[in-house]
Amino acid sequence: MAEKKKELHLLRHAEIFDDAMVIVSAHAPKKFRNNIVHDLQVTSNNIVKSIFWANEYRQTDIQECLKYTKEAENNIRWMTRRLERARRMECITPVEELDLGDKLATVEEYFAGWSDSNKKLSEELRKEELRKKNL
Repeated sequence: MAEKKKELHLLRHAEIFDDAMVIVSAHAPKKFRNNIVHDLQVTSNNIVKSIFWANEYRQTDIQECLKYTKEAENNIRWMTRRLERARRMECITPVEELDLGDKLATVEEYFAGWSDSNKKLSEELRKEELRKKNL
């Protein structure tokens, strides 16, 4: 009975991991999403296989995976917000549209142009603040 309880407990953790993975994939820019979700799916499959083959997959291992997933989710949200803002301000093109000679840009290549757009953003925000003060 105790073994069955432990198995259910681990399966619950695996489900939480899968849920987190769905959230990650929903928020990721396409190019980034494909890479990270593949890694997360492999990890998730390994967790489930280990549970069903009665291998010792410790709860701490699963919690580490969840922590990694949460960090990925936060990073993706952070990046997506900036991608959307940059797209709205027309500072840089979105990843999906950034064509670097027959291939999409990586996230690193995409954000290499961020410093210029950051200057433009700062200028826009400063103008907006001045406009509000003058009203």
